[in-house]
Amino acid sequence: MTLSKKHFIFLFLLFIPFIFSDVYGFKSGKPKGVYHRVKKGETLYSIAKAYSVHVQDLAEVNNVENPDLIEADQVLFVPHANEVIEDVMLLLRAQGFDPLRNKPPAGEEPVAKSPPGGESPSRSKPLLKSDGSRTSDVESPKASPSLPGSAAGEISETPEEEAAPKEREELPPKAPPPAPPPKPVKNAAGSLNKEELPTDVSGKLQFDKKRFIWPVKGRVISRFGIQPNKMYHNWISISGKDMTPVVAAAGGTVIFSSELKDYGETIIIKHADNFATVYTHLKTRKVRLDDTVRKGDTIALIGKIGEEDKVYLNFEVRHQNRARNPLFFLP
Repeated sequence: MTLSKKHFIFLFLLFIPFIFSDVYGFKSGKPKGVYHRVKKGETLYSIAKAYSVHVQDLAEVNNVENPDLIEADQVLFVPHANEVIEDVMLLLRAQGFDPLRNKPPAGEEPVAKSPPGGESPSRSKPLLKSDGSRTSDVESPKASPSLPGSAAGEISETPEEEAAPKEREELPPKAPPPAPPPKPVKNAAGSLNKEELPTDVSGKLQFDKKRFIWPVKGRVISRFGIQPNKMYHNWISISGKDMTPVVAAAGGTVIFSSELKDYGETIIIKHADNFATVYTHLKTRKVRLDDTVRKGDTIALIGKIGEEDKVYLNFEVRHQNRARNPLFFLP
């Protein structure tokens, strides 16, 4: 079946980063960025602000679903940065942004604290520890411990000294000149992002947990973003049994169903609101180009391929042609 012009254009746009961009990490090398070691008092937002990256991107790349769980000495990967910022707070103040004054309501943007004795919920654990070793595989989510709002390092206003009695009337003091506007935050490469970062702190990450369903029943064995070997994955890998059905994560139209070099049997489904899902490392495809599928319809099977012992699915979520962390969109 020949591709229509409309499908060809869509696929061409979809696969430009899919094939050529090492930022997305499709077996094209290590991603561009730096590793930042979190210091006590830093928040996910302050780190994102200092490096001029969006806090949502920083969270998704590092699988941080709960900012409460960032800890001192945790290592975060900061995409697109060229050099490490040693003192995030000092840099922000130098650029006119005071992270202590511009902070959200208590409890919404906790600061990094020394790691407690217990382990954090595994779904929000970073893939890298401070020593660079691998963390354990993803487990079922646990209740997140609530951390008290930070009081350390807060600036208290010094009360003004009581004015001495005056013998003669004086002219009112001149108003101080207006403070210069804060300089725009630059990334480590010295260039500005196209989109300005917000100056207020929301303290909340965005999730869309009801948009998709799990495409296969199994355990997450590899997560989105930076990997322990410092490679980058646009997908999560979900284990399963031989000949396990793969279902459509949402309703939509099949825009690709064929074998793809390096990824094996592949299916791409276009969904509403400029979303698309990608299913690779399949054993058998059950749908064809232009097929309409409903959420939960069987589209493929996974199984042993070649001499591989593991059976798994690589599942990817894209929004407006950008790879997103699937765990932020799955229930």
